[in-house]
Amino acid sequence: MNTILNNRYEIIRQLGQGNFGTTYLAKDNNLPKSPVCVVKKLSPVQTEKKVLSEANRLFYKEAEALQKLGEHNQIPRLLAYFEENSEFYLVQEFIEGHDLTKEICTGKQFSETKTIKLLIDILQVLNFVHQNNVVHRDLKPQNIMRRASDGQIVLIDFGAVKEVEKIGEKKLGTSIGSPGYMPREQAIGQPKFCSDIYAVGMIGILALTGDINCGGVVIRNERLKLILDKMTCESWQKRYQTVDDVLAELKDLGLSMLKPQKTVLSTSPNRLQQLEQEMSKPTVVQDNKWRKALITGLTATILTAVPAAALYFARPFLFNERDTSALLNEDSKPEVPKAEVPKPEEQKPDVSQPEVLKPEEPKLEEPKPLSEVQSTSSSLKLARVRTFEGHRGTVYAVVISPDGQTIVSGSADTTIKVWDYGSGELKHSLTGHRGYIYTVAISPDGKTIVSGSSDDTVKVWDLTTGALLKTLSGHRADIYDTAISPDGQTVVSGSIDKTVKFWNLRSDELLGTITGYKYGVTSVDFVGEDIMAADIKTIKVWEPKTGLLKSTLATGGKYADVMVGMDDKQIIGTSNGAIAIWNSDSTTPVILPGDKYQVDSIVTTSDNIFAGRVDGSIQVWDLANKNLVTSFSGYHSNKVKSLAVTADGKTLVSGSADKTVKIWDLNF
Repeated sequence: MNTILNNRYEIIRQLGQGNFGTTYLAKDNNLPKSPVCVVKKLSPVQTEKKVLSEANRLFYKEAEALQKLGEHNQIPRLLAYFEENSEFYLVQEFIEGHDLTKEICTGKQFSETKTIKLLIDILQVLNFVHQNNVVHRDLKPQNIMRRASDGQIVLIDFGAVKEVEKIGEKKLGTSIGSPGYMPREQAIGQPKFCSDIYAVGMIGILALTGDINCGGVVIRNERLKLILDKMTCESWQKRYQTVDDVLAELKDLGLSMLKPQKTVLSTSPNRLQQLEQEMSKPTVVQDNKWRKALITGLTATILTAVPAAALYFARPFLFNERDTSALLNEDSKPEVPKAEVPKPEEQKPDVSQPEVLKPEEPKLEEPKPLSEVQSTSSSLKLARVRTFEGHRGTVYAVVISPDGQTIVSGSADTTIKVWDYGSGELKHSLTGHRGYIYTVAISPDGKTIVSGSSDDTVKVWDLTTGALLKTLSGHRADIYDTAISPDGQTVVSGSIDKTVKFWNLRSDELLGTITGYKYGVTSVDFVGEDIMAADIKTIKVWEPKTGLLKSTLATGGKYADVMVGMDDKQIIGTSNGAIAIWNSDSTTPVILPGDKYQVDSIVTTSDNIFAGRVDGSIQVWDLANKNLVTSFSGYHSNKVKSLAVTADGKTLVSGSADKTVKIWDLNF
């Protein structure tokens, strides 16, 4: 073939060749320094004019889809596509790294936590693919890269474009895929979204057992076995139908496998720097010798060493469906010594400090069925509902500016959008995070946005201009909640790495790190000058200046999220997906009526509780008498994942898994 393609791309060498074409490493001579890229050549099996015309149409259609997918950080960017001499070419970003055949090998087994982590790594990217109505169709270890620069999974070699080469074959359906990873419906040319889930399940079986057929290998964790069985069920109707469903199960399983951590609060800048350096040291991976093994018709190149990795799971309160989350793999953590909290010179022992409660598993009252609850007569009227569209993924976070004129939303599509409340105009779309946006907050002066993401960072933005001001790093896993202090000076963040960090918003200084949580921290807020942070089992209130743990409340639930009541005398949240209220004199909550596992988001005013539910409805409860006021249904078509409300309760904002933001104007 020509060494120069399209008068631009100079072939350096062949990278690979398969049934669907040839891949080359090339350099782009039209750009400064001639950067390297990957060129894929696709040749139709027939060259008749009619066949080529159909191949041309299909090629450009699929190339446009790949170009859209390349917007994701973990999918190679499509740089160009063209036709030359009746052959079709894709030019893609070159990913430096290795494919998963160098991590997964027959006869060698991943630990359960590493297997879960690997599955979720893959599924999180696949979720984006499916959200764009694309089926990958050729997921296997050879088509999944581990990027060298950051260790992230990258999906390559999408099967859809390979149909170009199949044009002209006389078959009922076009079969694209690889034996061992291709389910029955895909083999007859009828792939579905759950066909990709099947392939990921087979990768998980290979990683966990060292045998894609799982012959003679016992999977000890019964729950993981059931998940893999459902992922790889022969009948597509009995498989998980969405990636979200699989992620929910896997992340909940990951949550149940966590180990407790000791309590450490560090406020010494020197010690903090030392600890952060220790925690950021890369894991050294030594490669063993190559060997090959035949796996149901596939020849896989093997490397036995596996990088130490993080165990991922989602925010428990949201039924473990937040799509990107990371927990530290216990066997890969560095040994971190305790850091003593320096005592202020003038501070005296406080003999009146409340006793730290250490509840076991409290037996909480079961919520009454919602059917038995009588709605309270109310003057509440729904005046208007508006829909803001533009996100391409679940809207996990919404917030209203103090003046009520700006709405900010964060989404699984990795963007933050700033909307004008009155006109609905999209003022800014903020990009910079490399993962799902789980939390957004606005400073009391309305000038600053703070966001937290599955990329483990907190980012600070200028609300007016949309400019990125700074990035706060230090967490080692997904950040699920952030809050800004009432004086606007301090930012606090809670992470699935089981820590709470707080920074000076102006100077970027890390003021302290609180640990001591058994599970990932899902909620944070300020109670006066104190910090409240919760995992799924406990709510703890800390004095940040001294590191004093002032009180511990039990959630008693499997899923929990909390927020501070408007009068700071109550903590309002959920326990087992039902609304729960903790009074200042009680360590266990009062559970409001309703089915368990139905509340997916919650927000409160001084008078009312607003609860977003998994069926897409929003309930309004009277905070004083604990009665249901009303329920709005038929607006969101999927789960309500986030809520925000103005202090007067007249404007409610909701974000949903249906990818929309809705503005509710209420009259009381």
